[in-house]
Amino acid sequence: MNNALVLSVDDSEDDALLLRRAWRKAGTTLDLEVLDDGQKAIGYLEGWAKNSAQSNTTLPPFVLLDLNMPRMNGFEVLQWIQSRDALRQLPVCVFTSSGNVRDIEQAYQKGALAYVTKPGAYEGLLEFVAHLNSCLSQDITSGCLKTLPGFQPKPRS
Repeated sequence: MNNALVLSVDDSEDDALLLRRAWRKAGTTLDLEVLDDGQKAIGYLEGWAKNSAQSNTTLPPFVLLDLNMPRMNGFEVLQWIQSRDALRQLPVCVFTSSGNVRDIEQAYQKGALAYVTKPGAYEGLLEFVAHLNSCLSQDITSGCLKTLPGFQPKPRS
């Protein structure tokens, strides 16, 4: 997935600032777009889906999605993505501070490819970004995301 675009959707200005800094410091070759709410993410993705259909773009973006946001939360964004044929295969990683088992379960049920709890320290965020960069340079469906720092597996039923 070379020259991929990572879309981060998170309403926390502090978290977005730290992610941008870690992105630069980790030396990732990937582009980063940060949006601060779920409605903006849907607008962005609708535009991407229309443009990709017209230009036959085969490389989808990758999404880091926070759950707890005003106006439209991450679960609603996941549900919206799954309701669109052009976006159903979009790789979404829930990237949130919640380690709640119900949140993890619901995120996977709604189509998340991975669930990662945000690190508590900046060094952990740097490690996460570097590892994510490595994962995105290969086939992300190969299981690489399961080795991300903070990865939470799908709960067993």
